Parts: sequence; structure tokens; C-alpha cells
Amino acid sequence: RGRRGRCGGIMGNNNMVVGGGGALPLDSFGREIGAMMTALSKAVMLGFTGLQDSDERTRRALLDFSYHMATGNSDDAFRAVRSVRNPQMWANMAHLCVKNKRLDVAEQCLGNLQHARGARALREAAELEEPDARVAAVAVHLGMVEDAKKLYAGCERYDLLAELYCACGQWEKAFEIAEKQDRIHLKSLRFQYGQFLESCGDVEGARRQYELSGCANREIPRLLLLQLKQGDQQALQRLKAYVAGQDNRELTHWWAKFLEGLPDVDAALDCYRKIGDSLSIVRVFCSLQNFAAAEEEVLNSGDLASAFHLARTFEALGRIPEAIRYYTVSKRYGQGVHLAKSCGLQGDLVNLALKSPPHVMVDTADYLNENGAHEQAALLYMKGGRLSKAVDMCIHGRLFDVLQHITDGLDLASGSSNG
Repeated sequence: RGRRGRCGGIMGNNNMVVGGGGALPLDSFGREIGAMMTALSKAVMLGFTGLQDSDERTRRALLDFSYHMATGNSDDAFRAVRSVRNPQMWANMAHLCVKNKRLDVAEQCLGNLQHARGARALREAAELEEPDARVAAVAVHLGMVEDAKKLYAGCERYDLLAELYCACGQWEKAFEIAEKQDRIHLKSLRFQYGQFLESCGDVEGARRQYELSGCANREIPRLLLLQLKQGDQQALQRLKAYVAGQDNRELTHWWAKFLEGLPDVDAALDCYRKIGDSLSIVRVFCSLQNFAAAEEEVLNSGDLASAFHLARTFEALGRIPEAIRYYTVSKRYGQGVHLAKSCGLQGDLVNLALKSPPHVMVDTADYLNENGAHEQAALLYMKGGRLSKAVDMCIHGRLFDVLQHITDGLDLASGSSNG
């Protein structure tokens, strides 16, 4: 009977090794084992990286820490490494904590490691709802990028995963994630990529990304103006061609204001007419002192804001009758009443007050009453809803014609309500 060898074969009496594949001479078996040993290589476990040359006590402490962490006994785990001062060991323990998703222990490891960015990321990650997302935020600062990607994907935080790809310079991968899983942030990623390309000097690439992000109307003119400031004389023509090709009201309005500041007033007016901006047209004509053209524009357009701007301009120039007229056109009766009172124009004052809200009528009636215009005051009191005061004023002032007018108005109102 043969003896069983240490490698699973049976040692025969004639120095032969009998295995599953047949009998081998002993010297051949030894050469085969030697070849297998030379094919083996030494590998360091993840938790012991950088500790190959450490002493036995440090390695034993890390083994005990790993064991107690695996069994969920964090108190004994801390006691096992309490006396260790090796920074590499604390870094390895932080990696193990991320692998085991134990952020409470990782906080202690980062503190002993004096890893300020990691500790801050750990505090800020507390606001995240998903536990894996919190672990991933810490893993990024520990250099465990691949682990962070898997954690973000596992908890379906594709927005954070896309940001991580952007931070790693993998923009196309970030766009792929956003297009499939997080389209709400796709345009913001395009805008960030445009800013990145602009900072790298790739202006054309930045233009394409700004267009994809939906910010072209603001960012592309800014880019072209920046090129113009840097001495590119053709940038202005490219900007003009770009604006003309977009047919966008907001962009055309911006271009008109830009031309107005050059100054190229005629071209600016053409742009304002193209988009129907009557207020800007009147403003330009007023700045040129061309009030006839401004009045014509107000009358043709019927725009209330344009009429109000023209009225304010006339008031500033002291042209009171024109100002009151265009306050009336713009239906800004309150401003017209204020101007008429300040200038003592009672005829215009009453006409404007009769078109104004009730509180303006009453205020104007008080002013007229103080200045002796009792008939107009009584009429405005009646129109403003202060009927009792209007009647008292008519009786005490013997204003019978006005009182008759008030009575007729009451009779008419009563008849219409009964009908």
C-alpha cells in the first residue's frame, strides 16, 4: 500500500506518485510543483496597502479592527487601534469604513487622519437622503472614484453621478447618463461644458454647447463681444449675422440697444420697428429732440407707455399743456391732475378729475373747494360718491343749478334701477 502524498497523490514503493492523471516519477512531480510556485505572485490585501513594512503590532491592530468592524463591534474596533499613530493605517481604515458603509467610524478615521476635505464632505453629505449617496460623497474625497460611481448608480442619484463624471473630465459619459436617466439636468451640464471649453479657448465648441443648453441668446453675443474687445474686427459682423439669423425678439431688442450705444441710431430704430417696440422708438426720438416724430409714433401706435413717456418728457421740459394732453392719452389721469393743480389749470383739472378714480375726484374737489371753485367741487363730490357733502355744499352756497343737476342724476339712477 502506498503513502498518500501531501499534494493529493499516492506515494508508491518505487518512488512514483500516482494521481488522477496517472503515475509520475518523483523528480518530475517536484519540477511541476516548482513551476507552479514560480507562477504565484504576492498580492497585498486592500486594507494593508502601504503597510508592508510596518511592524507586527500595527498589522495585528488592523486585523483586529477589520474583524471587529465585520462583526459590528465598533467599540472594540476603536480600542484595537487606539494607540496606533500611523497615518497610512488610518487611511486604510477609512477605506474599509467606506467599503462597509460605516460613516460613523469613518468620521473618527478622517479626524485622526486630519483629512479636512473628507470631514467636510462627510458633514455636508448628512443632508442627502440616500445612505449610499452619503458614502459616495466621502469615497470621492478618499480617491475611491469607482466605488463612488457604483454607489451613486445603486441609489439612483444619477445627477450626482453625472457631476462626478464631469469632475473627472468624462463629459460624454456625463451627457450619456443625463440623456438616459436625468434629462432635467442635461441643459445645465451642457452649459457647464460650454464654460469649460470657453476657459480652454475653444470658442466654437463653447458656442455649440451654449446653443444646446438653450442659453445662446445671452452667451454667444457675450462671446462675440469678448472677441471684439480682444481686437477681432470681424466679430462685429459675425454678431450682426448671428442676430439677423435668429429672429428672436429678445435678442433683437438687445442688439438695437447695442447699436443705439455705438451710436447707430437709424439701425437701432429699424430694429425697434421690426419688433414693434414703440416705447423705445419714442424714447430715441425724445433723446434726439424730435418731438414731432415722437408724437406721430404715439398717435399711430396707440401705445399707452409711449404716451406716458412723452408726457413725462414734456413735463420735464416745462411744456405743461402738451404734458397734460399726453397724460390724458396715456390714461394716467392722476399724474395729470397733480400737474394741473401745481400749475393752477382748473379747466384741465376738472376734466382730468372727472375721468379719474373716485378718490382722485374727492381729493380734487377738496382742492377746488379750498380755492373757491364750489360748483366744480360740488360736482366732483357727487361723482366721487360723497353725495351728502355735495348736497350740503349746494344748500349752503345756494348752488341751485348744481343741486338740480344732482337731483336729476338721482332721478335717472332711480328710474333705471326700477326699470
